Formats: sequence, C-alpha cells, structure tokens
Amino acid sequence: MMTNDNEAKEMAERLLEKAKIKIFLQKNNPKLLATAQITLGDLIEINGFTIKKSQYDDLWIQPPTYSPPKFYKSFFVKNKKIYKKLLDEIERAYKNELDEQGISESIEDIGF
Repeated sequence: MMTNDNEAKEMAERLLEKAKIKIFLQKNNPKLLATAQITLGDLIEINGFTIKKSQYDDLWIQPPTYSPPKFYKSFFVKNKKIYKKLLDEIERAYKNELDEQGISESIEDIGF
C-alpha cells in the first residue's frame, strides 16, 4: 500500500518511462490524424487517444472521451507534469511513425 503522494508520482513516472505507445495513422479522415494506444508495463492498456490538428497549427492530443450528452474525459491524470510528459511522448511517437512511414507532411500542410 502506498504511503504518500510522492510514492504514487514516482510509480507513475516509472510506468511512463516504460510505456509503449502504438500509433494508428488515420488516412481516410482529414480531421483525425491518428489514434494512440498506450501500454504501461504489462498492467494497463489505454486505447482511444486521438491526434488531430488544432486550429493553431500544432497537434491536439485528446484523451479518450465519451459523449452522452456532451464530451467527458474517460481518462485523466491529476499531476499536470506527468500528463504533459505523457502527451509529449504520444507526440514523439506520432512523429516517429510518420518518419517510419516516409510521410514528410508538415502540420501546416494539413487542412483544418
């Protein structure tokens, strides 16, 4: 049993360091660039992250959501530093997947 928030943060950071992120490029949907699957160790698999182009010419990575009657996050990380690191890792994995697929499209080239 964890005794404090620091231990929980350390455990989350260790899981994130070992996270495996799989990117699924979406070539038939101009608004949705890709989806991401995150596996934390052999314990947790999170599906449904979406990668889209934002209106500000950068990537918008959204956690899994459900929408009855409006959008709600179904995945949330309370620690902003850890969440930012997770989003950075998803973005890095997305860019690596583009490179591996030989896609040199810049974010500015994608219609909004």
